[in-house]
Amino acid sequence: MTDPATLMEEQQAALADTDLCQQATQFVPYRGSDDPRILFIGEAPGKHEDEQGKPFVGRAGDLLDEWIEGLGLTADEYAITNLVKCRPPENRAPTGEEAQRFGTWLEKEIDVFDPAIIVPLGSSATAYLLPDTRQEPFLDAVCYTEHTYEERTVIPLPHPAYGLRQGGMDLDYDRLTPLFEGDTDR
Repeated sequence: MTDPATLMEEQQAALADTDLCQQATQFVPYRGSDDPRILFIGEAPGKHEDEQGKPFVGRAGDLLDEWIEGLGLTADEYAITNLVKCRPPENRAPTGEEAQRFGTWLEKEIDVFDPAIIVPLGSSATAYLLPDTRQEPFLDAVCYTEHTYEERTVIPLPHPAYGLRQGGMDLDYDRLTPLFEGDTDR
């Protein structure tokens, strides 16, 4: 099977001609473990991510790192990636077509990483993985609930940027910790 670094090179080459990648400063691959038990998936790179070439390195990344620390995860247990790997102009949400084109590569990324738990951050990543949740109230009905994607546990969470817009946000660790400590055999 392909290793994560090779997959990122293949993905970058295959998507280089897209409008998003043509306009972005650079392609933004994952960061973290090459063999994660947990895979966090955001929407798309923002300004800081586009500049630095790593996902979740701005203020939202700082909040995500706090959440990860609060869950008691170690660096070898998780990786962080995005549905779309090139920054959309003016920080807009990816279009449905963009999500589908990049999403086929996200599916390959999930297969290569083979995480026991997938944590989509926000409604865009969640809707891609769990299309049946699109019509449900995201924060009230979808977040903090356990779902399944290709026999993997999926636990959607609010996007850290949403948390920042709320003036900061702590996760409901009492609800989450048992989900993350459950049986995660791959």
